[in-house]
Amino acid sequence: MGTFKRVIFSVMTVVLILLGAIFLSVGLMKLDMLFDILYYLQNPNVRIGVMVVGGLLLLFAIIVIVDLIISSNSDYEYLKEDEAGSVLIKRNSLEHTVKTAVESKGLEAVQAGVEILSKDEKINAKTKVQVDAGRDLSLLSEELKSEIRKALTELTGLSDVNVDVFFEKSEPSLEGNKR
Repeated sequence: MGTFKRVIFSVMTVVLILLGAIFLSVGLMKLDMLFDILYYLQNPNVRIGVMVVGGLLLLFAIIVIVDLIISSNSDYEYLKEDEAGSVLIKRNSLEHTVKTAVESKGLEAVQAGVEILSKDEKINAKTKVQVDAGRDLSLLSEELKSEIRKALTELTGLSDVNVDVFFEKSEPSLEGNKR
């Protein structure tokens, strides 16, 4: 959670506690004191002040609701979704699984992206791998696809996995040419 979100949520928590305390105290007041307090609302300045505070509270509430809607599932993928509920999996764990499968073959995954299509129960994985110039790319591609499919199937339980592997040739090291 970012700093801005923490500040907004902290302010909203304090405001809600104060509102709860105000409503509770108004409910416990004697009736003649309540009429004295409400009498001040006839003053236009007090009425405008109350409306400004109410407007600010509504604005805070709208900001918090929009923020919750936007960021609620941004880091997650739906693994299973039905009437009974949803099973979410963190996108980082999917990407880390792909990178680990690539690293198990002794290569370096430069980039990895995974997407779960929950309606089709299908996984789309894309990875960019850094390789040496002398490697057989077709054989290596099939090995990597097989390893990534196996790792994602073990993690998610979904067997329909589409894997795209992109290769990036590594630059020759200058340190190897020194004598």
